[in-house]
Amino acid sequence: MRAIDLFAGAGGFTEGATQAGVHVVWAANHWALAVEAHALNHPATEHACQDLRQADWTALPHASVGVQRRIAKGRRNCGARFLTQHVTGHPGVPLCESIRTITTKDQWALVDGDRYRPLTVRETARAMGFRDSYRWPERATRRDRITGYGNAVAPPVATALVARVAEQIERSAA
Repeated sequence: MRAIDLFAGAGGFTEGATQAGVHVVWAANHWALAVEAHALNHPATEHACQDLRQADWTALPHASVGVQRRIAKGRRNCGARFLTQHVTGHPGVPLCESIRTITTKDQWALVDGDRYRPLTVRETARAMGFRDSYRWPERATRRDRITGYGNAVAPPVATALVARVAEQIERSAA
């Protein structure tokens, strides 16, 4: 099965689609650095860096799937070690779960007992379900990377979505 990734960002949807066994043949985003990161990690995908309002939709490859992404409470919900945002009342996320999505702001932290520290970029990527080998261009700053991951679909979410859509398409084709 083949898919296209609109609003591809740094590639969260493509990561998930690939994990679901779907080949993403075309991906587009308006941010050049995100497209460059996407291309580093998905070199077999055709990339476009443009506003999608300017896309020539007749030139796209054929695809089957197209896609358009506080501490007390946290301890109560998750125990002594969990992830939280720098916002009031955040319920916390257990370490065994993906964050689902982050924002483009650098605001996730690890709470470990009485210690509280911001997540590293790699931890942020892991918390969303990106593979450890996922790369960014060398010139990308921490802010660029956090913004890119924040704009991405969490790969496990995309995996589940694409697997379900693929299953429905195969059923209807049978």
